[in-house]
Amino acid sequence: MAVAKRELGRTKLQVTTLGYGAMELRGTPRARDITEAQAETILNKVLDAGINYIDTSIDYGLSEERIGRYISHRRDEYYLASKCGCLVGAPPAPRGQRGQHVFTRDNVVAGVEQSLVRMKTDYGVGLRGCSPPATICGNHKNRTGENACAPSPVL
Repeated sequence: MAVAKRELGRTKLQVTTLGYGAMELRGTPRARDITEAQAETILNKVLDAGINYIDTSIDYGLSEERIGRYISHRRDEYYLASKCGCLVGAPPAPRGQRGQHVFTRDNVVAGVEQSLVRMKTDYGVGLRGCSPPATICGNHKNRTGENACAPSPVL
């Protein structure tokens, strides 16, 4: 059975109505322990099932690194959404607490660039959760010259 798709906002991108929230890949100390083999299996099964929308965050511990490690070679099969404002370089918040968020241009741009490196991609990181104003992101370009700091539209 194919997963239904619809247009993401006004982007003309066809994303599955069922996405994968990668928070469970974060691992300890803020979530249950998950092995590298389990993470690899989960991510590949998500794509094998036809899901093409993956949501992650800097705050999700190992999630971004695991996405880069295990499915970056399948990059043309999925769209990524991440969060902005997470304090780059901060240690993970204790379980049950929210990490610090700083919505300065420098921190948002640093977070986008960090996410691109972690997920081994140069494109397709849509920002969610805060819709940063243009005064924060401006016209920052990633390594391929595309706008690396544009908020993704809401489904």
